[in-house]
Amino acid sequence: MVLGRKGMRLEAYKFGLYISVAIFASIIFNEPEVQKWCADCADYFKFLMYPANPNTNLREEFEQLAKQRALEKEKRTKCEEEVQRMQPPPSRPVSLSLTLRGTQFHRDDIGKKLLAAVLKKGSIGLILEREPTNEHDGNAIAVRYRLAVDTGNADGGGDSNENDDNEEDENNGGDDGDGKSNSNENADDGGESKMGDNMEEQQEQPMQQQQQQQQLKTIGHVAKEQAAVLSPYLDAGWLCLDGHGPGTDTDTADNSNVSTTGATTGVVTVIGEDPANPSWYRLRVTGMAKAVPSMLEALDDQALFGNVVDVDSFLAKGLAKIDLEISKSAHYSIDDLPPPMPWMPVPQYENEKHAPDAQAGWLWEPFDPSVASRVLPAAEVQAAQAAQWPPSDDILARLGMGPKDDAAWWSNIAGLKPPAEWNVTGPHDVMEKLAIFKRHQRDGANAILDGAIHGVTGVWTDDMLNDMRDAMHSKDFWCYRGEDAFIRSFGGPYVLGQKSGDLTLIQGTPHTDLTAKICRGHNLVYAATHLKHPLGPKGFNLIVFGLNIRRGGFHFHKDHKKGFLPKSAPLLDEQPVATTVFYERPELDDGKEIVLWKPSKNWYGIQAKGGTAHDQEERGTRNNNYYLSARTVRTYHGMVHIQRAGLQNEALHGIFHAPGDEDERRGYRVAITARVAYPDAEERIAPFIEKGDYYRTIGPNGQEQLPSSTV
Repeated sequence: MVLGRKGMRLEAYKFGLYISVAIFASIIFNEPEVQKWCADCADYFKFLMYPANPNTNLREEFEQLAKQRALEKEKRTKCEEEVQRMQPPPSRPVSLSLTLRGTQFHRDDIGKKLLAAVLKKGSIGLILEREPTNEHDGNAIAVRYRLAVDTGNADGGGDSNENDDNEEDENNGGDDGDGKSNSNENADDGGESKMGDNMEEQQEQPMQQQQQQQQLKTIGHVAKEQAAVLSPYLDAGWLCLDGHGPGTDTDTADNSNVSTTGATTGVVTVIGEDPANPSWYRLRVTGMAKAVPSMLEALDDQALFGNVVDVDSFLAKGLAKIDLEISKSAHYSIDDLPPPMPWMPVPQYENEKHAPDAQAGWLWEPFDPSVASRVLPAAEVQAAQAAQWPPSDDILARLGMGPKDDAAWWSNIAGLKPPAEWNVTGPHDVMEKLAIFKRHQRDGANAILDGAIHGVTGVWTDDMLNDMRDAMHSKDFWCYRGEDAFIRSFGGPYVLGQKSGDLTLIQGTPHTDLTAKICRGHNLVYAATHLKHPLGPKGFNLIVFGLNIRRGGFHFHKDHKKGFLPKSAPLLDEQPVATTVFYERPELDDGKEIVLWKPSKNWYGIQAKGGTAHDQEERGTRNNNYYLSARTVRTYHGMVHIQRAGLQNEALHGIFHAPGDEDERRGYRVAITARVAYPDAEERIAPFIEKGDYYRTIGPNGQEQLPSSTV
């Protein structure tokens, strides 16, 4: 030992080193992974140990150890497989197309009213139930309806449950967010509507098993060939059509995933009559299935349960003819309206809540970052308007965009043609044609709508439109909504419906490369047309595809209703609008539809009260006539119609068959809608999901596929 204070310090260092080595070694070798590795090494090198005696054969000992290790590895593998087999496999959503046979719909008054109610209200009140003791077929699956306690209500004449304002969502094809038909034929179906309400109420009431059985009315059975495949999986708990996931053990009495009565409450929607037999009906059933390969292969049988959209069922309903008949109530023909207004990008910067965020980011690399800005002074906007369309290259560069005739830049960024090839106009002034509107109505509408609406044609390149078509025909792209309506959301959630009790939540999936490109395209079209970027950190970030096989379109609605939080929670206030209209058969359907706008306040209701019976009847006709609006834009394939931010607080819009066109639409139409959602939209809707404000949730993943042709 070294003497002195320095020596003591050295000895302390040495002692600390000795102790730390032991501590670190204990920490390291106490790790299970390290111990396993050390054990494997020791086991592997055992053959290097000296034999117990000179007669030991080291080669035989090594081979024996190798066999022992292989046997232990095989046992571990089998044990892992057994543990994995005992755990329930993951589940996936399924959508099945079933045939309902032997229906009771036309055999009595209750059956007839039930048919009308389920066609209108979709899945309300219908359940699926296995009948293993059925004397004709042990695999039978019955489709039943839970009768109301007071069956007299089925014949009553209650008030209709229709939306008084006829406001509907953009992508629901003439439905008000839940597949409910809103055509004029439903004006006198109050008894049926009340019946549907009773059906919904009875679903929510707790009842004992005996009471449930007494209130179930069989309306038919699933086709035998389909039931033969489904029944074993339903009995085994591998398949559950109640929207809650399959059960894991049907022999357990407290299994919460399988109904103790044998009834599976299904998301069962009656599509319509089966083309093969008018007494049969097509059903759409969704649910969850375990990831059992043999079952999934059976459920993917397109011939038996195909999720390819059955267009023939929708054609049999004559839905397009209904919209054509409604259009005859218009007081004008689309060809009689005055020419469309000119391009008018009127600045709205006086109201700062309408102004985009000048510091926000970009969805694309600006053409010239040194001059790019999201906000232009009002004087520059007015100067650009005076020069007429298209804007100058300097103005476009200020907005972060390429030159007006640079086809390569616009195509690479967003699949667009250059602005020099766009046709940009304002809307037609409907009030100009109709003398029934009073001066104060005209002045109020003009103040709201002038410069706020534009229609842009010749926007997308042919390659981009073809990419959209391919995506919309891809497998499992669409979610079924009801009637002839399908939907899919990318980038965030979206809420359909206009009033409490009718809200449907559309869950969103992450963007694909194509949908992100579509978002950029709508941002560019909006910014170039209004000379102002849309609101939000980066503008439009949500894309909703809304498909209608034959219906004319969506009725008057607002995507964002101020103060109605369950509806508006995912979307920014002062919501801008940009929607691309896509037609399957543009050569036949171009120009057959129009988008209409009307002020949401002081429009029809300010007509003078009193007067003769004829005057009162005329006022009622005005209030219920969709076509008595202020502005309209005729729609064409690939067209983008846009409206400025904040307009939805003051006006409604919807799409209808063009008055004066005597031919119904021949192919499907898709509204590809761009909206601005909050980055935390999922968190914003969570409280309303917990409170049960959304009566139905759709998505996020698609389950339906369009056929190669719907003609």
